[in-house]
Amino acid sequence: MLLPLDPMIESGAIKVDDIPKEVVDTGRGPDGKLYFLPYGAAYDAVGVNETLARQAGIGLPPEGYDWKQYTDWIASAKGKLPEGVFAAGSRGGLPNYFIAYQLANGTDLFTNDGKLGFSKESLVEYWEMWEKLRKSGVTMSADTQADEPEGAEQNFIAQGRLMTDSMPGNALTPASATLAGKAGGQKLTTLPMPSGPSGPGNALFSSGFAIPTNCDNVPTAAAFIDFFTNDLEAGKTFRSDNGAATNTKVLQAQIDDPALPALKKHELELFSKIAANKPPTILYPPGYQATFESAFTRAYEEIAFGKKTVQQAADSFFTEANAGLGG
Repeated sequence: MLLPLDPMIESGAIKVDDIPKEVVDTGRGPDGKLYFLPYGAAYDAVGVNETLARQAGIGLPPEGYDWKQYTDWIASAKGKLPEGVFAAGSRGGLPNYFIAYQLANGTDLFTNDGKLGFSKESLVEYWEMWEKLRKSGVTMSADTQADEPEGAEQNFIAQGRLMTDSMPGNALTPASATLAGKAGGQKLTTLPMPSGPSGPGNALFSSGFAIPTNCDNVPTAAAFIDFFTNDLEAGKTFRSDNGAATNTKVLQAQIDDPALPALKKHELELFSKIAANKPPTILYPPGYQATFESAFTRAYEEIAFGKKTVQQAADSFFTEANAGLGG
C-alpha cells in the first residue's frame, strides 16, 4: 500500500539530516525499508507527584534509576502518605510498564515471525515483583484499580490518589490541570522509564507521513513531507501537537520559545533526553493490540484477584498470545 521513501531520501527530495537515526527507524517495516517519515514522536514516562514524594520524605528516584531502585522507592513511601493515597497503582497488568522492563533488560519483545521474544521466566519475575508490592499494601488494591477512570485528565494520579504511575509524556499538562483543581498546590513531574543492564527502557511511538503506491504526484508528496518535517516556521506553527517534533532543530526552536508553557517545555525536553539515549525500535506484530495487550492485562487480573498463580497466568498468557500473534 505504501511507497518506500528511501529513494527520495537518497535523492535529497526528503531530508532526514536533523532527525536522529533511531527516530527515523521507527518508520521502517520488517523488510528494513522506510515507509513513513516520523514528524512527531510520543513516549511513555513515569509520573511522580513531587509534592507527595517530598512530604513522605523520599524525594525523587536518583538519576538513571533502575527497576529495583524504583520499586524500593515505591515501597519506602508506605505509611508516609495521606489516608486514601497510595504509593502506586496495581500495575502488573500494564503492558507499557512491562515493555519498558524488557527493553531495559535488552530483550527483544517479539521474534522475527511475530511471536513472543521474551522468556516465560522473565514474565514470572516481573509479575512477582508487582505482586510483592500489592500484597504488602504498597500499591492500590486490584478492585480499586479496576475502577480507575480512563484518560489523562481523570486517572488516579491526576486525582492525587497515587504518588507515582505510568503516564504518556504529553499527559503531564492535562493531568497537572486536574490535580491543581483537586489538590491545589500539588505538583506533577515526569521521568524516563527505569533503566536496566541495556540502558533506559523507553520506546518511541511515532506519527508520520507516508505516500501511497497509487499516488499520481510523488514529487509533490515528497516535497510536502520534507517541508512539514524540516521547516522551522511550519514546526513552530504545529507546536508538537501530535508528538514531540522529531527534527532536532525544530524541537530546539520550540524549547527555546519563551512563550512555551513550562510543563510543555518539560515534556519536550524529556523527549529530547530520551531520543539522545538511542531508544530501541519495536516492530509490533499483527494482532498486537487485540491479542497481546488484552491478554496481558487479563492474565495479571487473574493473579491479583486470586484466580490463578503467577506461573499459571504466565502459562496461559504465552499460549494465548503466541496463538494469536504474527502472521
